[in-house]
Amino acid sequence: MRDLVATRDQRTVNSSARALGEQLDHRKAVIQSIGIRSKDNLSQDDFLTSVEFLSDDFDAGIAIIGPTYDLLGFSARLEKWQEFEDEVIKYLDQSKSGQLITPRISDPFYIKGQDDIYSFVIFQANQNNPIIVGIFSVTKLARENLAGILSYDNAGSVMLVDQNINMLYESGLQEAPEILLDYPGITEALRGETGTTYLDVEGGEHVIVYSPISTTNWALVIDEPWREITSPLLRYSESGSLILLPIVIFALIAIWFGTLKIIQPLRAFQAQAGMFTQGDFKAFNEPVGGIEEIQTLQTTFIGMAEEVEKAQQ
Repeated sequence: MRDLVATRDQRTVNSSARALGEQLDHRKAVIQSIGIRSKDNLSQDDFLTSVEFLSDDFDAGIAIIGPTYDLLGFSARLEKWQEFEDEVIKYLDQSKSGQLITPRISDPFYIKGQDDIYSFVIFQANQNNPIIVGIFSVTKLARENLAGILSYDNAGSVMLVDQNINMLYESGLQEAPEILLDYPGITEALRGETGTTYLDVEGGEHVIVYSPISTTNWALVIDEPWREITSPLLRYSESGSLILLPIVIFALIAIWFGTLKIIQPLRAFQAQAGMFTQGDFKAFNEPVGGIEEIQTLQTTFIGMAEEVEKAQQ
């Protein structure tokens, strides 16, 4: 059972990591597309109209910035931009010349007074073009993709850790590890590895599976106590057997009834028909029993045999 849980959890962590990576790649592609179209010198109104449908992907807003870092347009409230402006400008100051010609995702960061962790995708087609910045909540993205992936909500935990060993999302942890890097699977996933390991803890052995988010070099780890998971499965199996028992009994009764009331009378009737073909006109007179339809059929054949006997006299 331990290996079955490990195999299933490994599939889960791989598919979840892949889904997160695809979501991040999608955001990069969107910002790159906007940046390429910015060559058309869109007005601020045209820009805001063109990005309205992207509010789910970039829930904190999309900004268009001039080469000298002046804000040309923002899809959300201006006060919202002011919350993120310092992080964006700091990133731009640290970027090398020409580094933004491919879309990049920033390190996750906190905003003072908010619980969510944020990140942004940034792109500039060339040094003369505007800079496009799409800001999104990492917390919301992780919650939408990772909530509910555990086998049972009250058993196990999920952790999403960034390349700087910061916890981006967790679910089910009874107590956060003091040193995240020492937690099994995190270092391996940050190295780009996928795998399974086991950890003996008080109360039983845990299955730990891990996988990298290659787009951002994040690590996704699932930790589940496999015995707690398999116990409900065994209970469900036992319950399933109890549910099937009446069905099996009913099927056996149906088979018995069919044999007693249909098959045996038909076999007796078949034997009588054989005797009739050999000239025994009284062959059908012995009742064969069975269901009403068989008895009616026998009565019909008795009458037919009498008519045949009279015709031959």
